[in-house]
Amino acid sequence: MKNKLLRILFLTLFGCAGFYLFKSWDIFREKTSFEVEKFQFSPTEVNVEEVKTSFKEPVWFVKTDTSMVCFTIKFKNEGNRSFYKTPGLLDVVLSTLIEGSGSRDGIEFKKILNEKATSISVTNDNDDILVTVSCLAKYFDVAVELLCDILSKAHLKKEKLEISKQGLCTSIRQSQFNTGAVAAQRMNNLLYPEGHPYRYQHDNTLKMVQTYTKKDADKCYAQIFDPNNACMTIVGNLDKTQIIETCKKIHESISQKKNDFKNVKQETKLRKSGVSVHVPLDNPQSTVLFSLPGVLKLSDERYAVRIANMILGMVGFNSRLWKALRDEDGSVYGVVSSTNDEDMQATISGSARTRPGNTKQVIDKIKKIIAVFFEKGITQEELDVIKTTAFSHDIAGSTDSVLAFVLNCRDGNIPRDQVSRAYYRYYDLSFEKVNAAVKKYFDPSKLIFVSCGKSVKETKK
Repeated sequence: MKNKLLRILFLTLFGCAGFYLFKSWDIFREKTSFEVEKFQFSPTEVNVEEVKTSFKEPVWFVKTDTSMVCFTIKFKNEGNRSFYKTPGLLDVVLSTLIEGSGSRDGIEFKKILNEKATSISVTNDNDDILVTVSCLAKYFDVAVELLCDILSKAHLKKEKLEISKQGLCTSIRQSQFNTGAVAAQRMNNLLYPEGHPYRYQHDNTLKMVQTYTKKDADKCYAQIFDPNNACMTIVGNLDKTQIIETCKKIHESISQKKNDFKNVKQETKLRKSGVSVHVPLDNPQSTVLFSLPGVLKLSDERYAVRIANMILGMVGFNSRLWKALRDEDGSVYGVVSSTNDEDMQATISGSARTRPGNTKQVIDKIKKIIAVFFEKGITQEELDVIKTTAFSHDIAGSTDSVLAFVLNCRDGNIPRDQVSRAYYRYYDLSFEKVNAAVKKYFDPSKLIFVSCGKSVKETKK
């Protein structure tokens, strides 16, 4: 009888404990389950003013109360890519500017930049020249004076030009052992017809760079800062009078510069589709590149294509390519795609890094993923996630981030009075419109693949 009572007591206690645990889990589940509220999109508050100055195009100005001033002058020299017949010359000239231009030598120039908390860079983007300055507001006049010195008095010293030439040649030689660089060269030469400025050969560039003289560099420098092509965007705690005076100084410093670059038709008929090429290279890592014809620069469809591409291959852990190729089977180190719609001939292009033995598997899987993407399109959930994660952040965190945002809007032909609503161009896109872009631009039959690295046979030896 005693044992029977003990068993009954034990079972009762066990039952109570089980019931308690079950209810606790139920309560826990209720407490930890939740629904994400629908994202409420709000405009980015950026007030862009227009200031008429010495330059032909008005300055876009965003006034802030920060201690930093940032501005970019874009010399729009893209046109027919005037320097493509002299590959590497523009790179040599621009890399020499900070080292051997103006009335000061490079060491003195950099010493002043450090002491005055100022940054000045001169770079090129497909022959567009970008001059970017960042400084404390109290050193703004000093920064402008240094910039005018660079733009007006490029004493491109012969010894400095030779150093830049050798540096570029070294970089080119090193790139010939890089699977990504070698694959990119082959991809461009598959895509574009003879004579197109995007075609290039590493060997030819190397040969040409070694022949350039100081006379070639001086001629290049005399064209690149044409004030008629200048477009300035500035962010900082300045008044309009300061901006007008600043532009007058800069304009005077480059008033003798002139070029005759001509605009050309943006669209180019791509040469190939549906091909796959392997380039052998003795490298333990392989690169796989893929391309599709893209949406043309400034097309209204580019917003839908960008969102579609984000879902397909955006940087990060949520894209279809990343989930399938890295998370599920681990066949790549990383994979990403982009629309490149600011180029003269846009392509939808992607790259993946992998081991040589995985190359064929990666190509086959990318084909399947894009085929399903093309056939079935995106889901509403994917569209909602992208709108929430990609376009809900605040761009106004710093002076340079505001400048980058406004520059992007200006380059994208967004009217000045619509900058604060720029992200609505994405947020207002319907499910149907994005899927229409998928059907038009992500056709797997037009895919081109270029892989570079050891062949599978070589890796098995």
